[in-house]
Amino acid sequence: MELLESRIAKGIWHGLVKAGAAPGIEIWWGEERLADLSVEAATGAAGHWRLIAPIPAAAIEEGVQVFQVIDRASGVRLGHFAISAGTPDGTDLVAEIALLRADLDLLARAFRQHCREG
Repeated sequence: MELLESRIAKGIWHGLVKAGAAPGIEIWWGEERLADLSVEAATGAAGHWRLIAPIPAAAIEEGVQVFQVIDRASGVRLGHFAISAGTPDGTDLVAEIALLRADLDLLARAFRQHCREG
């Protein structure tokens, strides 16, 4: 499975995934999973799926907010997107740090799940 494209328009994130069957995708913002993600077959492109997720209003706040697109079955991150708001002050570095923090959160969540199961 592969995330081919990603964009944000009018407060809604749009993605395109290449997968054989309907993919099990989750989008995480920190410890919160976005609940309103929809997955639909892309017209005119067999094996491609459109992902549509409204960005929660609570996520639009000062600083950089990182969202991770995750394959539910494997737990693999397919991609990410970020929103930056407020006064710019070296946001490239801030975005990188926010992504590292999001990766650490993902690893911690997977580790906790592993400990519960095993």
